[in-house]
Amino acid sequence: MALSAEQLIARLQALGTASRSELAQVLGVSTPTVYRHLQRAEAAGRVVRFGRGRATRYAVRAPLFNRRVEELPLYRVDGAGTIHHLATLAGLANGATLVRPSTEEAALPRLLRGDSGNGHYDDLPFFLQDLRPQGFLGHQYAHRVADLPDNPDRWTASQVGAYLLDHAVDLPGDLLLGDGAVERFRHWSPNQLTPADFPAEAERVLAGEVPGSSAGGEQPKFPAAVGGREVLVKFSPAENDSAAARRQRDLLVCEHLALATLAEHGLPVAKSRLHEAGGRLFLESERFDRTAQGGRLPALSLWAVDAEFAGAGQGWGRVAAALARQGWLTGADRERIETAEAFADWIENTDQHLGNITLQPRPDGRLALAPLYDMVPMRHAPRQSEVPPTPEFHPPVSRGNRTRWAETGAMAADFWRRAGADERVSEAFRELAAARHQLIEQAVRQTEEAAPRGTESGPGW
Repeated sequence: MALSAEQLIARLQALGTASRSELAQVLGVSTPTVYRHLQRAEAAGRVVRFGRGRATRYAVRAPLFNRRVEELPLYRVDGAGTIHHLATLAGLANGATLVRPSTEEAALPRLLRGDSGNGHYDDLPFFLQDLRPQGFLGHQYAHRVADLPDNPDRWTASQVGAYLLDHAVDLPGDLLLGDGAVERFRHWSPNQLTPADFPAEAERVLAGEVPGSSAGGEQPKFPAAVGGREVLVKFSPAENDSAAARRQRDLLVCEHLALATLAEHGLPVAKSRLHEAGGRLFLESERFDRTAQGGRLPALSLWAVDAEFAGAGQGWGRVAAALARQGWLTGADRERIETAEAFADWIENTDQHLGNITLQPRPDGRLALAPLYDMVPMRHAPRQSEVPPTPEFHPPVSRGNRTRWAETGAMAADFWRRAGADERVSEAFRELAAARHQLIEQAVRQTEEAAPRGTESGPGW
C-alpha cells in the first residue's frame, strides 16, 4: 500500500513514540519505506528523533506550553552566577516533552534523561515540578499573577510553563527556562535586610506584598539577603498573649534546636539563627541553593526524584533505599536520610512529607543529601488557632535497625533537654519538653537493657 506523510504523522501521534520497526508493523509497510518518510518529516520539522541505534525512537513535534514555539533553552546558574545552556526542551504531541542536549556535541546529563533514559517525558519533566509556586509564599505570589489561576497546586503543565517563562525569578535551585527568565535573573537582586527590618517585612508579607519567590512551606516567611547570606525567614504572630501564638514561637525555637542537635551528630543542616524584634520571633535559615557570590546551586525535592525514578510514594527511608538500589544515592546518604527519619519520629515530627528532604546532583551523576531543614515537633503545633492537648508519648516503632533506633532516641532526648532548658521557650512547653526528655531516656535505657546495642531486630511480625 502507498503510505502518505499524513498517515505516518497521524499514526505516530496516536502511538506517542515509536521505533521504525514498530511503525512499519502497524502501518503494514516495509521498514525502509517508513524510514524514508521519517527522514522527510524530520527534515520538515514535523518529527523529532531521539535515542541511538536500536533504541532510536520518533515522536511528532508540537508547541510547548501552548506557545508558538516548539523548543526552549534550559539554563543553569553556577555558583559564581555564570549562566550556562544546559539543555533544550522540545514540545511533542499529546503534551509530552523531550529534553535534548544543548548542542549536538554535548552529552545530556544522566539525571536529565529521566527514568526513560532518553530524555522523553509524558508531561512536565520532573526537575521542573519543584519550580511551581508552593506553600505560603507561593500561594500569595500566585494570587498576584493575573493570567494564571489562584491555586498553583492545580496548575497544568502548560500553566507551570507559562509561569516559568513569564514570571518566575527567585526559584529554588539553579534552573532557568527560556531567555526571559535569564533577563529577569540578570536584573534581579535579593531584598537586602537586617534583623531590625524583619518586623516591617513581616507586615508587608502578611499584607500580600511579597517578592517573586516560590519557596515552599505553609509557615509565614519571606526571602532576604542578610549580611551577605541569602536566607528564608519564618516568623511568629506579633501578639504573644494567646496560647497558639506562644506555641508557634516555641516551635520556631525547637526547629533551631533540632537542627543544632542534628549538626552536632554529623548531619548536614541549614544554618539557622533566632532574632526577637517587634514582638515577633524570627527564625532565619540560610539557603543552601545560593552562594555568597550571587550564584545558585541545584536542588531537587525527594518528592520529585521519587516520582520519576522510584515511585515509593512515601517514607524518607523507603524512598532513599529505593534510590540507593538504583545507584542514585550513596550508602552514606541513605543512612543519613534514615537517621533523619528516625530522629523525626522520636521528636514527633508528623510533617515528614517528601518535599521536606532535598537532594543535590553530584559531579559523578548521583545525588547527595542537601542540608536538612523543617525539623519540627509538629504533633504539638496549634490547630485552628488552638493548642492541642498534650498527647500520650509512645516510643516510635523501630524501622529494623536497633542501633539507629537507640542512637536517634538519645539524640532526641538531647533535643528535648535543650528545649526544656531554653528560656526562649514558654514555661508550659519547657515542662512538656522536660517530660519528653525523661520518657525518651527511659525508653532507650529499657531497650538497651533488654537487648545490647548493636543487635538487630530479627524476623517476626
